[in-house]
Amino acid sequence: MRYLAFDLGAESGRAIVGTVENGRLLLEEVYRFQNRPLLVQGHLHWDVYRLFEELKFGLQAATAKYKDIVSLAIDTWGVDFGLLTEGGVLIGLPMMYRDPITEGIPEEVYNLISREELYRISGLQTMRFDTLFQLYALEKRSPGYLKIARSLLFMPNLLGYLFTGRGAADLSIASTSHFYNPSLHRWETDLLKRLGLPADILPGLVYPGTIIGPLLEEIAKECNASGMELICVCSHDTASAVVSVPAQDERWAYISSGTWSLMGAELERPLISDEGMKEDFTNEVGYGGSIRYLKNIVGLWLLQGIRRSLGSRGIQISYSEMVEAAERAVPLQALIDVDDPDFMNVGDMMDKVDAFCRRTGQALPEGAGGYARCVLESLALRYREVMSLLKKLTGTDYDTLHIVGGGSKNVMLDSFTASACDVRVLAGPDEATAAGNILTQAITRGEIASLANAREVVGNSFDLIEYLPQNPKIWDRAYEKYRILRERI
Repeated sequence: MRYLAFDLGAESGRAIVGTVENGRLLLEEVYRFQNRPLLVQGHLHWDVYRLFEELKFGLQAATAKYKDIVSLAIDTWGVDFGLLTEGGVLIGLPMMYRDPITEGIPEEVYNLISREELYRISGLQTMRFDTLFQLYALEKRSPGYLKIARSLLFMPNLLGYLFTGRGAADLSIASTSHFYNPSLHRWETDLLKRLGLPADILPGLVYPGTIIGPLLEEIAKECNASGMELICVCSHDTASAVVSVPAQDERWAYISSGTWSLMGAELERPLISDEGMKEDFTNEVGYGGSIRYLKNIVGLWLLQGIRRSLGSRGIQISYSEMVEAAERAVPLQALIDVDDPDFMNVGDMMDKVDAFCRRTGQALPEGAGGYARCVLESLALRYREVMSLLKKLTGTDYDTLHIVGGGSKNVMLDSFTASACDVRVLAGPDEATAAGNILTQAITRGEIASLANAREVVGNSFDLIEYLPQNPKIWDRAYEKYRILRERI
């Protein structure tokens, strides 16, 4: 059987056809497109209708080449959503999570419901753009706006709705909202009511691996996709990526490395504690009801920002050229706190790095290589800090760190991470999210028996690269410098 995965990220989207043959997963990208937010009247939105058109182009490209695709599935980032009227009409364009509308909103919500209570309910770390805070901000900005809404659909489910006319939320995407309870497996509607937010707009919940239904007749005809069904996989991209972690019997942790770095471990049940709340660890749902106990870390968004800053200065450079330049730069000259709030927002990233260095009494990076090296070394040291917390909170001494996703191709970052964290690193697959999406479809169709079998398929299908720690004393000294810098701010 052939399956189609639509994998959307904050910068681009792809249509990938996959098959499982002789215990190996074969992936073929058939379409790619850019994804950029729209700035409308001072606010950032997702152009969901253009994204839907791009997905249809991807479907047409897939069916033009293969006539035997049985199903498709969509994964995207979390938290963002669209609102529909009674008649199923989209109300405006979905807000983008980086929009500043939610600045200061968590603190306002905590005046009504304490952070401690919210963490006990949702098990989520505080991210100002979580769905709960977006809803509260919308109601604050435009009182009564939410009253015309009859349904809320997260981005992957909204796109799926445009394909099928049916809407639901799988547990992986629901668990990014801040009003889903991973311990009781339900929406916390009373929580919304206490904040003056509508609770009757929440969609039905389904487990990853649920068949939603056939494509709308007009879509099937337009895209030559008769008989194809939509499957709701782990529609949160990180959850799909974790499906494809090629873990065996080792004690393993993971980093899903892309625009964000999601670093954590797979648990059987939520781990909700005062210490976890203090350190901002989150409990999100994965395949089969597992828990992705993780921490969000600003990831290659920083490197993307440096590249944009260089471009604005007339320096056009590829990511591979940036890494090559970083190899020639002075090691550990300047370090930043990658999770400093200033790095979260849109803006000139080189200026932001310069401001941080001046604030902490460091020399400024020099050239493209200096800025790239600063970002990559700082990320590796942040991973070390989070790995230490993860070991402490879970009581597990992890001996392998799997790095999956596009960031796994960054050899310099992978090597730095192994050395900084003093742990064996296995990098790959880089197409982790699409692989997890397709493997979940294959499990749903009965072609693969279980998650464990799916991970065996991954191990058979991709060349994993092993990195072992190097120069531990140098990284120990760098980590002390990094900790002192964080204490200064």
